[in-house]
Amino acid sequence: MQVLEQTKPWVDQVIQKLTDKMDWVSDKSRDKIPYTTQDGVHDDRARHNPNGNDADGISWWTNGFWGGMLWQMYHVTGEEKYKQYANLVEDKLGCLL
Repeated sequence: MQVLEQTKPWVDQVIQKLTDKMDWVSDKSRDKIPYTTQDGVHDDRARHNPNGNDADGISWWTNGFWGGMLWQMYHVTGEEKYKQYANLVEDKLGCLL
């Protein structure tokens, strides 16, 4: 129990840092499925298909991570915006299901 009590402030601090960052990033990229950034702006794998093959663009293997992060943020914070943004990602990825 003592170890848990000692690490709780650190855990709380990390959760706050993640929440602060995801609050800003999710608002900025709510209409995208981000992969990389250029000049601090996320690209959008839902629209951009740099080499034209099926394994790129909307089919890019990392696309589910963004929606998963948004769902995790919704469960941790209860903030409806994360649910809304996650549903937007699912709608975009729905064409693959």
